[in-house]
Amino acid sequence: MAGVHDHTKRSAAVPDRYRLILISFDVISAFGCLQAQGLPGPVIVGVLAEHGYSSSSVHNQLVGMVHRDILSSERLGRVSICLLSPRILSGLMGIAGDRDAPSFEGHFHAALYSIPESARMLRDRLRYVARMLGYRQLRPGVLLSFADLSHELSGQLPGMLEPGWCEYATIEPEAIATARRMTSRARPRRLSCHRWRAHWLL
Repeated sequence: MAGVHDHTKRSAAVPDRYRLILISFDVISAFGCLQAQGLPGPVIVGVLAEHGYSSSSVHNQLVGMVHRDILSSERLGRVSICLLSPRILSGLMGIAGDRDAPSFEGHFHAALYSIPESARMLRDRLRYVARMLGYRQLRPGVLLSFADLSHELSGQLPGMLEPGWCEYATIEPEAIATARRMTSRARPRRLSCHRWRAHWLL
């Protein structure tokens, strides 16, 4: 009988390249729990076996995550070493508080975009990648960051087709109080303030 982990609901609106289903999150969590950037395949299989996953389902998932550039794989003797992609590693370090906090230098770096509903998959991809890189949404179509991440974001996106567009700019608040209000609005409300104090101006 197939386990519950072998069947997950998949949304057609989310491209395979960056879809993270339950088992994908559990694979990434293994890296976080062991504080590792790379793990041998058998170690990942062993960790997830404790959560009810079969070795075949984990192996298939690892292969799929490599194909979607979530992981990379290197052969070391008879064992494959799985490595987190730089994008996923950056997000994981941010959650753990291990990433150096960018400093506020008097202005925000902004990604401004407008993507129609007909290109919803592209819009979802932009939002997902931007959040993993460190952008936060001030309002729909306006993403803010302390650091210039435009090169990293544009490199993760396919070509933008009309009438959709994405442009990059800097926004300079007139006062520090204005910057604090903008930061407060961009910070996810469901997370406690101390989780973001190192990265976002309070």
